[in-house]
Amino acid sequence: MNFECIGMILAAGLGTRLKPVSEFCPKPLIPVAGLEPLFFAIHQFYKLGIRKLMINTHHLNGQVNAAVDQWKSKFPGMEFRMVHEDQEILGTGGGIIHALLKNRDWCSDRPLLVQNGDTLTGISLSKLLGDGTQSRFAVSPHSEFLKTYASLWLFHDGSWAGRGSDLPTKGLRPAHFLGAHYLCRSTIQVLMNSGAEAIPSDLFGSIYAFCTNRGQRFFGVDFLENGINQDEFWFDVGTPQTLLAAQKNILDRLESCQPWQQALQLRYPNLLRIQEGLWTNQQSASSQMKIPSIVVLSQKEFLKTNVEIGPYAVLLNEYDGVKNLGDLRQASHCVIFSHPSGNRILPSVVQDAMELI
Repeated sequence: MNFECIGMILAAGLGTRLKPVSEFCPKPLIPVAGLEPLFFAIHQFYKLGIRKLMINTHHLNGQVNAAVDQWKSKFPGMEFRMVHEDQEILGTGGGIIHALLKNRDWCSDRPLLVQNGDTLTGISLSKLLGDGTQSRFAVSPHSEFLKTYASLWLFHDGSWAGRGSDLPTKGLRPAHFLGAHYLCRSTIQVLMNSGAEAIPSDLFGSIYAFCTNRGQRFFGVDFLENGINQDEFWFDVGTPQTLLAAQKNILDRLESCQPWQQALQLRYPNLLRIQEGLWTNQQSASSQMKIPSIVVLSQKEFLKTNVEIGPYAVLLNEYDGVKNLGDLRQASHCVIFSHPSGNRILPSVVQDAMELI
């Protein structure tokens, strides 16, 4: 158990690439296969044994605060601190430094485990912690990631060398950053006691460069060497296309994806498996429902209708506007978002979903 380690989830992003969804729902709360990325990240930290968790906020922070307040009872013994970035968004680097400086009573003598709130990171975080003496970050050398995303560069001993195309590649190897990293005690002390500033900045150009110049080293830890598998995965959910692709992948293997099932069952206590590929949180559901191969997380109004929506559809528990779905009876491979104040269907997202497969 890692009670001494402080956790932090980055949830302040604007979600620019997810507009118009992110204009009324913050990015970490946009559900994927029935779960908010923020909830899944909290669950991962809780399973690891972390009991003190910071979450930074900026865009639509009230919604993030309300969601965390609603979920607290599901994580007994975990303390939460919301760290709001008021005037401007500080980025990954500035956001971490800001949280450290605002929470000295928690952070001055403890290591920190940080995870991005806009990715789905289902990896063994205990492997990232190691023996606790090194600052480490999660990477993958898999070719599919390297083809799609900009690479970091590592020395052959695994330590961070830099990023970008201007680095000499001889003697270095590329790796894809998976959005999670562990800062050991000595790195935390450098950040808190050597003049690091909470100004808008990214992770590698600020924290990594700042600490490296003061004698710290950061080591990459390889995950997903053979790609995504049943129990370990990483998905970018920063655009409608990548979000829907992640959802399809998860729903395709929901029956065998234990981390996702565990989080779903915690999020929805009444979750029932009706048959293979069909789950519901409504106790009145039956196996006669004509809803093949989908995950259903909906209000009872949905179960009173005969609306037929095809594979990979997710209707959220908060959504109560299903009666307006007449034009989508034949929709397939789609996700429908909702918002407590508006019950809005996002046509562009539905269209993207239908064209994805």
